Amino acid sequence: VSAAIEAGAYGATLSGAGSAILAIAPRDRGPDVTTALLCAWRSLGVTAELIRCAQPVPGATVSEIRQTVHPVSLESL
Repeated sequence: VSAAIEAGAYGATLSGAGSAILAIAPRDRGPDVTTALLCAWRSLGVTAELIRCAQPVPGATVSEIRQTVHPVSLESL
C-alpha cells in the first residue's frame, strides 16, 4: 500500500486477507504505481500480476467539493 501511495496513487487498500491490493491513481501515474506495486511484491518473493481496468469504471464521482470553514473561538482553547 505504501509503495502505491509513494508512487502517486490517490489511495490504496489491502483487500480481503491479503490476496489483492487495490490502488486508485490518476491515469498519468498509473505506470509508476504499477511498477512500484509489482516491485514491492517481487522484492518479498511474491509472484504478482497486474489486473488493470482499461476503461473508466462507472460508479461514484465527485462533481463538487464544498469547503466549509468552522470558526473556532481561541478563548475555548
